[in-house]
Amino acid sequence: LRPAGGQDRRKTRTETAPMAIRVTLDRILRLSDRFAPASLKQAILATVPAPARSLATMGGNLCIANEILNLLPWAATVDARLEIRRQGSVRFVAASKLMNSLGEPSLEIGEILTRIRIPIGRWNHQVYQRIPRDEATGSPGLGFCALAAIHKDIIEDIRISWAFSNSQWYVWSALDAELIGRRLPLSAKEIDNYTAQVSQSLLPLAPANDELLAYRITAMTDWFLRNFPRSAQ
Repeated sequence: LRPAGGQDRRKTRTETAPMAIRVTLDRILRLSDRFAPASLKQAILATVPAPARSLATMGGNLCIANEILNLLPWAATVDARLEIRRQGSVRFVAASKLMNSLGEPSLEIGEILTRIRIPIGRWNHQVYQRIPRDEATGSPGLGFCALAAIHKDIIEDIRISWAFSNSQWYVWSALDAELIGRRLPLSAKEIDNYTAQVSQSLLPLAPANDELLAYRITAMTDWFLRNFPRSAQ
């Protein structure tokens, strides 16, 4: 288990959809899945209040300093790449490496974020959920992004990430790799083993070690693993 910014993803050929960073979130919600994946729309609906979506842009949301329960964990999980320009030069960075160690956008003087390239068409099981902080217990907010590529009831690829409010987001690539190649439906033992290891590993990293957070982590992960689409082509 490690912060998403430090992971190495598998190299696969995936079609990407370039999107101007100034596009409003409200407009993105109206795009077809061909250009805006279902998980992106779920992330927008879960993280941005309705009145703000007509004004807020993808770029503005991604660059919010010291805020993790926005669209950045989603962008990192899907391996989105960002185009950063300044006069006379352009560079590309993985979304997982946009923020520096201080939680601020790693942009140099004169640079602006201009475009995001979103991998599309690979994932046919996509979920993004955000649970707000529980003020009564102090349990931190939780973001959950899960993607899977299913073909003929076989898991071809899977990526699951978790984010805590005012903290980092985490992935567990080695554990995800154990599910690749498995036939659906997963057995109760396979699901219980995965959720148990996730809960045990994430809780010590969370801002608060509490039973409510443990339940939320386990429940969302369990639900995703039990609700794969069957016979998806």
